[in-house]
Amino acid sequence: TTKRQCVFNEYQGTSMACPGVAGAALLVRQYFTDGYHPTGSAVPARGFTPTGYLIRAVILNSGRTMLGRDNLYQGVTPSAMYDAHQGFGLISLVDGIYLPGRSASRVAVFDRQIVRDGDAPWERTFALDAKCKAPHVSVTLDYFDKENASTSCRR
Repeated sequence: TTKRQCVFNEYQGTSMACPGVAGAALLVRQYFTDGYHPTGSAVPARGFTPTGYLIRAVILNSGRTMLGRDNLYQGVTPSAMYDAHQGFGLISLVDGIYLPGRSASRVAVFDRQIVRDGDAPWERTFALDAKCKAPHVSVTLDYFDKENASTSCRR
């Protein structure tokens, strides 16, 4: 038969959030590899392969506060940022990357900044001018610690 059939099922929970986060991560990666950063227009010469830490930082920084948790037939439970109901909130990529005409602000990105013990501090200063109408500034630092090389963990 040539008739299309669409079935819609409603699910909820972290198992349903995972495919959405994975898709968002792929879009963020493509944004950087295709050279959209920093202007929001594709310039292949500016493209680079972002680290997983940068991708994670963009997703974490894009979170929007949700109004609450829908308890199906029992109403809505109010929630606050970072609580057990919403974590970092709802992913909003227009708040995590810059898209002309869609994003409220620009995004500064520093990837692969290596800081070693004994190095001078890595610092960046940002000056916001009077034209900036953003209600807040958000900074996300994402890093990893070197794996344990100790033999004390071996059996």
